[in-house]
Amino acid sequence: MSGEPDYSGPDGATRHALDETEAVRARHMAVINNREFPLHVLLGLIPAGTRRLITEASTYTAQDQCTFFHASRTVTNAIGALINIERGLLVEGYALTRHCLENVAQAIVFLREAQSAEAWLQGKKFTPGTIRAKLGGTPDLKPVYDALSALAHANPDARWMHSLYVPPVGVAVWYGGMYQPKSVAEALVLLGRVIQLYIEEFFRHHRDRLDLVAWPLLMKIAANALGDLQTWLDSLPDDRDELAQHAAEHPVQPMRQPDITPEQMADFRTQVKRAFGYGGPIGPMEQESDQGDMESTQTESKGDEA
Repeated sequence: MSGEPDYSGPDGATRHALDETEAVRARHMAVINNREFPLHVLLGLIPAGTRRLITEASTYTAQDQCTFFHASRTVTNAIGALINIERGLLVEGYALTRHCLENVAQAIVFLREAQSAEAWLQGKKFTPGTIRAKLGGTPDLKPVYDALSALAHANPDARWMHSLYVPPVGVAVWYGGMYQPKSVAEALVLLGRVIQLYIEEFFRHHRDRLDLVAWPLLMKIAANALGDLQTWLDSLPDDRDELAQHAAEHPVQPMRQPDITPEQMADFRTQVKRAFGYGGPIGPMEQESDQGDMESTQTESKGDEA
């Protein structure tokens, strides 16, 4: 027993990708070295704020009821984005950060407009375009939204996150999380900026109603730390250069035959048949055999009917 993971079998490639993705997170966290802590501070303020709202407010307005929803969704989106970003799943992280931004934008509008909050509670839907129009450019979300959309969608801007031409070796294609510390740090800063928008609006709306005396100091500390994270990531080399060098130094060997025995394949096909009602791609001889089985079954059925 070597102690090495066994990635044989038809599910081996997926299990390997999952394990390597967790290893990528460990490398990112070691390099970033807790510089992401301001994001955790900002996120922690949101449940602390709603707890004060629940315990300190004598009555709950329509805007308060909307706040409970948007606070929960903002934190959930952000945690989902954080889980993906730390593991180098940047496209997925950017997609959730964009969802978080849209949620924050709607939350800001409802904190400013009681009528919109009331209408939403009554079932009215607000498109992202309508929300951005209501914000009137304060804050201006378009640059951030466009940057997130460029990578979250299947656009050419995101090609390098999936494959990279590495002359003269060939093409490197990534599956699962990818080690890219500069891009990961940049995504963390962007997510932090989105959370900042929500925190600042929550504070403006509730500072005369709730005990948020420590918030200005915590917000200032987090903002400065995000600036330090931005300065640090600006000093890092381009991820694409390091990825190209790594791929060139670790060329992929020709693919060998899969470590799947005929017995494993037969068992796998049996499981597929039970789950989906078919056995996957089959050859001409198997088709004839299956057709014969069907004809035999039909003949027996007719005999039973007779």
